[in-house]
Amino acid sequence: MEEIILSATEDEGIASLYSLIRGDPDFLQTFDRSQFADTPLHRAAGEGCTQLALEIQRLMPSFGRKLNPDGLTAVDLAMRRGHRQTVRALVKLSPELVGVQGREGITPLHYAAETDDAELLQEFLFRCPKSVEELTVREESAVHVAVKNRKLAAVRVLVTWLQKTGRINVLEWKDCNGDTVLHLATSTNQPEVTELLTENVNVYGRNGRNSTALDTVTELPTEMNTRALQILHRGPRGSAYADLVITSDHRSRGIISKFNRYLESGLSHEMRSNLLVVAVLIVTATYQAAINPPGVPTNNHAPISDRSEYFGFITSNSIAFALSLGMIMLMLPVRPYNILLHVSLYFLMCSYLSGMHITWPHSARILSIAIFLFMVVSITKWIFVLNELFGCFTK
Repeated sequence: MEEIILSATEDEGIASLYSLIRGDPDFLQTFDRSQFADTPLHRAAGEGCTQLALEIQRLMPSFGRKLNPDGLTAVDLAMRRGHRQTVRALVKLSPELVGVQGREGITPLHYAAETDDAELLQEFLFRCPKSVEELTVREESAVHVAVKNRKLAAVRVLVTWLQKTGRINVLEWKDCNGDTVLHLATSTNQPEVTELLTENVNVYGRNGRNSTALDTVTELPTEMNTRALQILHRGPRGSAYADLVITSDHRSRGIISKFNRYLESGLSHEMRSNLLVVAVLIVTATYQAAINPPGVPTNNHAPISDRSEYFGFITSNSIAFALSLGMIMLMLPVRPYNILLHVSLYFLMCSYLSGMHITWPHSARILSIAIFLFMVVSITKWIFVLNELFGCFTK
């Protein structure tokens, strides 16, 4: 195998590889029989022989996932020896290699976060988005590793990517000690990271020691925790937000942000906006249809009599209106500046009910169904907020 790696050029290395295969067709297959092996791919990647590594990986895809006796993959070796071109080429050929776990469960993504290699991090996340969900044996995500090693550039890349892809819940994951990335940032006095995270995580979540991030900061010396305390007390949406929803133990801010993250789970901001647009269009169309029913002259303001053919229309229209209005209510984030908008939705529902009663006096049973559907969605939302705020519905 040495003659493959030590060839003067990569073309000669590839020629030597096939010379060995010609002499022994099972030459590469022999390395697959061992659970741990220093394969030709490891040797080529470790020496930065990009084209040779690509040829071996193409012939034996299983080599990319195999660990050597040191618990490292071929991509791991190339990264640790600074062969970035080889790393990029292998990942481009086989994107899943980004998420292969080596010793202690560390993936190439973890190592890029540990070394603050923002450029490789972006490429890894683009090639293999699911790799961000891989955890080490210490249950650490790539964000944990970046924060733990005080790598601000890596944290920024990861958080930004998680925001754009709707995977922000990864920031709430806890390591084996029960710490989220925010707990790690506050306990190691990283105010820049703390400020970045407060916009995206539950500031008042508790770790395995039942401590919040605020509790962790107060354990630091006074000269170290001043800025972090200001960030945490300011809350995720600034001082105006904090002034409106302060409680004795500062939980209310965290509760509202927790509910907003619950609604956004698995949704990108663009997807959420699109859903709101569709719901608004349905509300507009159904409201207009209720005011001007089909088959009724626009200048006829008299109530509709008991015409059975209108029953299906009124029923379908009212249910569509109630569900769409409820969807808007559910999708709207709880913010001080849109509380009046929540109130306006209730008045819009009342307006619809009044208009329907005027237009079709005998629609009480149908309208009660619409009221029920809207109130179920609405009450569900506020039960969640009240339960988290006051513990009204849990022991």
